[in-house]
Order: sequence, then structure tokens, then C-alpha cells
Amino acid sequence: MQNGVRQLAEIMVYYAPKSGSSVGVRDFLFNGPLARWMVANPHVNVKTYVRGSKHPFMICKHQKNFLQRKGERIEWSIPLRNKSAKEVESHFDHVNNNSGGKAKKITQRHIAQPKETIQGFWTPEFQSQLSK
Repeated sequence: MQNGVRQLAEIMVYYAPKSGSSVGVRDFLFNGPLARWMVANPHVNVKTYVRGSKHPFMICKHQKNFLQRKGERIEWSIPLRNKSAKEVESHFDHVNNNSGGKAKKITQRHIAQPKETIQGFWTPEFQSQLSK
């Protein structure tokens, strides 16, 4: 979430119709959890694609994608191999709550003001003088 706006725009889920590694994904897609998740998150467009005899994975596209190489946007690709339906749902929640980029380290801890105030800066000694 960035400035109160959800950044996740689209999730594409690829799964196999008969593969054993796609059991949890198929359970999530067809037994109700996906429908409940989509009602709770109407801003996300979910697409499903069938791939025969391949491991399942999902690709996530964010509105403002901060992962870039050579000017091209890079989507998140998350493997869903041998995951249960609850684990797949937790992956959906995880990408929904992220902003689409790596966490940035805060390097500047102090905000420098261009000039001093007329009244001066607050100090603990000043507070003790006021309470007397």
C-alpha cells in the first residue's frame, strides 16, 4: 500500500489440471477461497491459465513497479509448487499488501531545517522550567 492506495493491479495464476504439485492451487481456485478473496479485494484482476504438466506459479503486476532493469518493469514471479490452499491464500495476501518494490532503507534520520526558529528548539530543561 502506498499513500493509502493498493498497488496490486493483476495476478496471473498458472497451474496444471492433473499435476500433483498443483493440488493446493486447484483447491484454492475452485473450492471457494478465491471467490471470497476477490470479493474482499475488488481492485485486483485475477486471471488463471492452464499449463499441462508444469509446476504452478503466479505473476503479480503492480501499478507502480519499482523493480526495474534497463528501464523495463519486472513482475513478481512466485512459485506455488506443492503449496496448500491456505499457503496460496497467504501468498495472495502478501503480494496484495506490498507496494511492488524492494523495501528501501531510511538513510536520513534527522530533518535539517534551513534556519533556526525565533523561539529556539525545545529541550528537556525548558520543559522542567515551564512546569515550575
